[in-house]
Amino acid sequence: MHGSFNTVENVSRQIRKILTDRAAYFNIALDDVSITSLTFGKEFTAAIEAKQIAAQEAERAKFVVEKAEQDKQSAIIRAQGEAKSAQLIGQAIANNPAFITLRRIEASKEIFTHYCSFKQQGVLELRRVVAEPP
Repeated sequence: MHGSFNTVENVSRQIRKILTDRAAYFNIALDDVSITSLTFGKEFTAAIEAKQIAAQEAERAKFVVEKAEQDKQSAIIRAQGEAKSAQLIGQAIANNPAFITLRRIEASKEIFTHYCSFKQQGVLELRRVVAEPP
């Protein structure tokens, strides 16, 4: 655990300072203090692990929020594109009434492809598909 190592270093540094300061009070100079073994109690270890888990969960929550924001932006961009497409189609229909006939022909191709996929015999009259509605 990387966090544990930092904690051990911090505790060692604090103990070294306390011992050096206390020894100086008695006119003793310590050149070096070496802590050869340091273990934490179960409660402290559990608290450190809980803190690390909480940090990981916070990162995960942050990721979820960022993803939701990206999804929102994506939906906005998609909606803007669809609105622009609808606007352009409306302009095309207004400027050239034959555009709607072209769209009907394109739709009839899809209907015909779907109709033929069932391998049923029958006649699909293109005039009826393309004709203006009554």
